[in-house]
Amino acid sequence: MRPSAAGLVTSPISRPLVRRTFLSFTAAMAPKNPKYNDVDAFHARLRRSRRILAVCGAGLSAASGLPTFRGAGGWWRNYEAMKLATPEAFARDPGLVWLFYAYRRHMALRVKPNAGHYALAELARQNPNFLCVSQNVDNLHPRAGHPPEQLRLLHGSLFTLKCESPTCDYSETNLDSPLCPALAPAAVDAPADPAVMHPLLDPSTPLPTPSRKDLPRCPRCRRSRAAASRQGEQDTGPLLRPGVVWFGEQLDPSVLSYVDAWIAGPAHPPVDMVLVVGTSGIVYPAAGLAELARSSCRRRSRRCHGDGGGGGGGPRRQAGRDGGAGREGAEAEAEKKEEEEEEETSIVHINLDAEAPETLRRLGPGDFAFAGDAAEVLPRLLEPVIGRWDKGEKRFVREDERTSS
Repeated sequence: MRPSAAGLVTSPISRPLVRRTFLSFTAAMAPKNPKYNDVDAFHARLRRSRRILAVCGAGLSAASGLPTFRGAGGWWRNYEAMKLATPEAFARDPGLVWLFYAYRRHMALRVKPNAGHYALAELARQNPNFLCVSQNVDNLHPRAGHPPEQLRLLHGSLFTLKCESPTCDYSETNLDSPLCPALAPAAVDAPADPAVMHPLLDPSTPLPTPSRKDLPRCPRCRRSRAAASRQGEQDTGPLLRPGVVWFGEQLDPSVLSYVDAWIAGPAHPPVDMVLVVGTSGIVYPAAGLAELARSSCRRRSRRCHGDGGGGGGGPRRQAGRDGGAGREGAEAEAEKKEEEEEEETSIVHINLDAEAPETLRRLGPGDFAFAGDAAEVLPRLLEPVIGRWDKGEKRFVREDERTSS
């Protein structure tokens, strides 16, 4: 035996074992689909897909210039943004929380949908069997012209206002900025010089927070000011709050039931493809919806192809035992495996970190991962169905239109 370069003692017997172990480890780490980022292979799969689901996250809107408020950059002034997005924070300091959301409303109104939003809207128009489920609250999907019947917003909208009282179901759509005079400091455009910080974002700049009496009230259950003054009381009716789902709150049951039924309901065929756009496909709810689509497809496939009897599995397994037809049996098994992979829901990750090792390890044989800006990658991937994005005209041009012109 002799020492290795690392100082370890090896022998001629141990080296093959180490090599086999290394190769096994490498094979386990490799994506199950070696063409996971092959655009042509994806296009071939896309053309065969009828029912398509998209699950979108904040990364889609980042290309429009909106901050995600997640991770290391998830701070607003000297507040952790996620801690402002709670019912407790609103109850404790509604003026501060409203300033944060008024700023986000103003920012969302100042930016425009990007090519990724338009690509999903065009896919909806071209394919009635497409549904987009978005976690984004910025209203950019509707502004891109996405058909409302093919769009579900999991986390609500910045531009929906609702009563803070749990016993009142009042809500309205409001695009005003500022929403009220007390929130005017949040409706200031960012300085033209990128080196100059927005005064609302500078922690060193004092920020007087509006008092409760100056914030918008629910018109349905608010007491009239006249009645309150006659009783010598201050107007204390419930406030309007942002119509978004805060941390600690449940998602809208009607939205969830619709999405679940669309994905796995017996009235609908299986989902052929799930596009996970601008969010991680390994965290919920994106991971949950993708897995629901895949597990539903597997259950239906088993019912159709059974493990014997009248299903496809029985005759294929028999072929290898009839008259020494081993080769035919192997070919039949290979065909069966190919068909099963074809029937499996294809999950496609489109995100800046889509090709990170933890994502690639989870890919199935028919899955894909494309790392990059969703606003640039998504239109290119959907081109066979929606056409090529014309930046000048802000629309998609199909091949037949280009040839005729």
